[in-house]
Amino acid sequence: MSTTAPASTGAIPPEAYPRPTPGPSTVDACPEGDPYLFSVDDFYRMVDLDIFPEGNRTGLWDGRIYEKPAKTLAHAVTEMKLISALYRVLPPGWFLSADNSLTIGPDRAPSPDMAAIRGKPDDYLDRRPDSADAGLVIEMADEILRNDVGRKLAAYAGAGIPSYWVLNLKEYVIHVHSDPIPEEGRYASMATVKPGESFPFQLGGVPVGPIAASDLLPIR
Repeated sequence: MSTTAPASTGAIPPEAYPRPTPGPSTVDACPEGDPYLFSVDDFYRMVDLDIFPEGNRTGLWDGRIYEKPAKTLAHAVTEMKLISALYRVLPPGWFLSADNSLTIGPDRAPSPDMAAIRGKPDDYLDRRPDSADAGLVIEMADEILRNDVGRKLAAYAGAGIPSYWVLNLKEYVIHVHSDPIPEEGRYASMATVKPGESFPFQLGGVPVGPIAASDLLPIR
C-alpha cells in the first residue's frame, strides 16, 4: 500500500470557499441580480413536495441545487460490489445508504454515492441523517476526480465524517481518507490502494477490516 502525506490530497480548507451569501461575486454570474440560495430546510421541503422529477438524483451544495449525472455501467457495478462487500462486514447498528441526502451544513445536503449510517433505516422516518450519523462516506469518480479529492473532501472532513473513500474508476484505485481535522478541512491519514491490496477500516471505533480493494473495484 502506498501512503502519502495529507497535503497530497489537494484538500482545501473550508474557509477558502466563501459562504453562499449574495454579493458582487454572485452578481457577476447573474446579470439580473443576486441568485436565490436555499437552505437545507428549503431543499428538504421541496423534496417532500415532489418538486423534482421522480428518479432525479438531486442535492444541495452551498445553497445551490444540483442534479447528479446518470450512472455509468462501471458506477453501477461498483455500487453492487460495495453493497455486497460492506454488508458482509458491517457491525450491528449500521446500515448502508445509497444516493440519499446527508446534511453536512446549513446549506449543504449532498447525496453521496454510498454512506454507512448509524442505527437502522426506521430511525430516519422523521429526519434526514446528518454528519454525526455517518461513519463513512464513499464517492465514485468516473472521470473528474478533482471535486472528490478537493471541495468534497474538504467539506466532509470539515463536517467530521470519520472515513471518506474515493473510488477512482478511471485509474482503478481507492483513495482512503481517515482521521478528519475539521478545523483544517482535511484528513490526517490518506492511502491509495490498488487491486491486490487491502486496507484497515474501523466503523464507530470497531475494526471491520481489512477490506480488499478488489472486492470494491470493478475487475474485468
